[in-house]
Amino acid sequence: MTLAALNELPPTQPPRPRLTLTPHEGPGELTVRVRGDVDAANAKDFADAVLALVDGDRRVTLDLVELGFLAIDGVAALHAVKARLAHADVPWTVLPGEAALRVLRLCDPESVIPVTTRVPVRRGRGGLRLVES
Repeated sequence: MTLAALNELPPTQPPRPRLTLTPHEGPGELTVRVRGDVDAANAKDFADAVLALVDGDRRVTLDLVELGFLAIDGVAALHAVKARLAHADVPWTVLPGEAALRVLRLCDPESVIPVTTRVPVRRGRGGLRLVES
């Protein structure tokens, strides 16, 4: 086994891309497009940001197609979103991309998180919400 002196350790990695949530409102529906990475550092902020965008009883679609990385903590965040939206009687679904689908297949084999393949219509005014960890 080889040990390195502290001064020989590589520099810290550059920060990950920021996580952005872009809401798109339609009649009776809210689609939240998520870009970036959801990991242990920002999973709680991710869930909080999603829930802050939800108002009323409109159907919510989380569009995770452009998500680059979803950690197990992100699945826990999705479970937290599920619990809060179920308590508020808000129907919701997740449109996963490759990164999200791979992790959901492993961490949600009972399909507790509602997954769809329907691509939401993006119309109306959308805003941008930045989540920093």
